[in-house]
Amino acid sequence: MRLVEVGSDDAAIAACETPQDLAWLLIALDTGIRWGEAAALTADAVDTRRGSIELRQVVERGTKTLRPWTKNGKSDDLVPILRPRLAAALDALVPDPETGLLLPKSPGNPFEYRDWSRRVWAPLMRRAGIKPRPRYHDLRHTLGTRLADGGLPTSQIKAILRHADERTTERYVHAPRLDVLAERARAALDKHAGVEVEATCQSLDCAAPAVVESALSIAGVERLLRTCAAHVPVAPGGASVVSWRLAG
Repeated sequence: MRLVEVGSDDAAIAACETPQDLAWLLIALDTGIRWGEAAALTADAVDTRRGSIELRQVVERGTKTLRPWTKNGKSDDLVPILRPRLAAALDALVPDPETGLLLPKSPGNPFEYRDWSRRVWAPLMRRAGIKPRPRYHDLRHTLGTRLADGGLPTSQIKAILRHADERTTERYVHAPRLDVLAERARAALDKHAGVEVEATCQSLDCAAPAVVESALSIAGVERLLRTCAAHVPVAPGGASVVSWRLAG
């Protein structure tokens, strides 16, 4: 699995040479629909004013055959257009006069996946300098991970990705690379730089001093708990006898 980092979006967008390139990229990043669904999109299935895409047909993988869309027992489905940049990219496309397809290979002909990957996707990723090259389906995983990073619950990610089961959705949410994770952790800590926490024992017969820790450290509270081991048994009602607050 090769997730596309947020910082790579701009490079990939800049590498798009045609409106079709941009639409292929943003459809994947901003809706998470599958390649065969994107390849079969027609102009009358897209409503940028309402912000939705109706899935009606799909290109069979390994062929150029169009068939009616079915998934999980349904014969059509609505997908939200999640960002204005995708709506603008879709509005810029000129539909094929013969088929209405928005992303055909040529008039009257949809793409076949391997041919599309060779002609469109591989050159686009190469120009963008994204290595290793992600598959189109990897951007579906990228969207799921970004939604989870943004705090969206699994049940709602499931609805957007149109999974039948949350266990499937969980496989589309990935931890970032270690260096990216470390950078995010540093950024989270930086938000609390200079903030102090004061922890005190509320027992009247305790002589332990208050513990003041910088950077919102819960370790200081835990250290006070260890210092006041005799008071760790909780007060009536289950509340700890040690309290903590922002200092200053």
